[in-house]
Amino acid sequence: MKQSEKLDLILRELYKYRFDGRYYNIGGLLIDLNIDFEEYTELRMLCKRLEDDGLIKTMWVKAGANACLTSYGIEYCEETSYSYRTQSQNVNIHYDINQVDQKIKEILKAIEKEKSLNEEEKNEMIDNLDEIITILKADKRPKVSYKTLLENSASIAGISSLVVELGKLIFKL
Repeated sequence: MKQSEKLDLILRELYKYRFDGRYYNIGGLLIDLNIDFEEYTELRMLCKRLEDDGLIKTMWVKAGANACLTSYGIEYCEETSYSYRTQSQNVNIHYDINQVDQKIKEILKAIEKEKSLNEEEKNEMIDNLDEIITILKADKRPKVSYKTLLENSASIAGISSLVVELGKLIFKL
């Protein structure tokens, strides 16, 4: 796995806990995600990179690092990523708000009707949709939130096809 992908995964995991004020063991997060990493050198390098970029606050401990997102880290997660950088961060987003609203309503209905999802999974998908709406209102690209929603819906054909259609609406230039 590329370093940029690991950096994004760390940020995405910390983003789930962005407002609880707690520090999380980064090695533990990577282990929970079944991500292979070298426990000492690579872990320190990844955390130091995120810390130097101002995206996380780190408490260094003998066994690794505990971290939480900074305000810049939250903003970074909501508009870009290490893996999916755009040519220009100041790209205006043009989309038909009515079509986007309609597609989001369709996705919400599909999530509520889906019997294979438990409440936690449904709530996570709904939270991702809320983040997408908030980010779009700020005239930003909701890359991480959209990617997470797409990944969470990948195994559910009815929902994933709607999410792909939403992506086509919001990411066209």
